[in-house]
Amino acid sequence: MLTGEHQKQTINYLLLTGLHDAKLINMRSASVQHRFVSTKITPEKRYNFTVDNEQFQELDKDSIWFKRMFKLLLDEWGVFLDVNLFYDTIAHFRGDEGNIVKELQVRDGARILGKQKVHMLNSNIAFKISSVTRDKRYYENDLCRLLRYTPLKAIHWINFNHDNVALKTIIK
Repeated sequence: MLTGEHQKQTINYLLLTGLHDAKLINMRSASVQHRFVSTKITPEKRYNFTVDNEQFQELDKDSIWFKRMFKLLLDEWGVFLDVNLFYDTIAHFRGDEGNIVKELQVRDGARILGKQKVHMLNSNIAFKISSVTRDKRYYENDLCRLLRYTPLKAIHWINFNHDNVALKTIIK
């Protein structure tokens, strides 16, 4: 069955190859499924972006590496790609997803509220990559709450808003 994830991956391939149209085909189902996938985003548009990193703090060597790696990826790939591609690449360079995705206890004092999986740069700093285009303050408030109820010291948040990329550090 063709899913939205298949379509997102196809769009990533189109953007990375500079093509505009593709036909997505699934021959594993009982009958052949197909879907036409198209994008009007040109390579010129993908590489015409701004980066705001004034609110990013280089807290340690992992933070410096993260910022440098992200800028290299932006220079190589541009914008408008699925954020999961960036997550997968960071995981690859940090030694596999098992090394960066950790389950943290969410606590209110001594009371355990639950657990939350978080992408970690190290034991104190998490990172979040998003593509929030409206009401970013609500998303930021959620990240602040995560900081308040976990042992994290900071979260590096990268947000894609069309052709604007913001790198921000939220500190407890």
